[in-house]
Amino acid sequence: MAPRRTLARGSRPTLSAADYPTPGSFFAGYLHEDFVEDHGSLEEALRAFRADADEEEQERFTRESAGLLEAAARLPYDVVAGFIRRDLGATWRPTDLAQLERLLGRSPDQAKRASGGS
Repeated sequence: MAPRRTLARGSRPTLSAADYPTPGSFFAGYLHEDFVEDHGSLEEALRAFRADADEEEQERFTRESAGLLEAAARLPYDVVAGFIRRDLGATWRPTDLAQLERLLGRSPDQAKRASGGS
């Protein structure tokens, strides 16, 4: 679930792993130190996660990822990248916020089309 914190004017959102448990499962379980060997690419790791997840978990992932991207858009890149590695358990580090947005903002249908799947 996306954070429901009210922010004071001019303040930045904070990131908490408790707000993003499903993306956290993806980052820790699929973007580990051997993810390239296991999956070949970020997109393939995401596809594997979605294939393993039931419909409810996929919906939570989409919803929580949208909240994470919304919060990330208002934070410096280094804060977000550190959060993903330190708090969500990924060994992967996005090159920039746009890469994170491309990965997490992709629906299952978009991911399938991008890989040439039907």
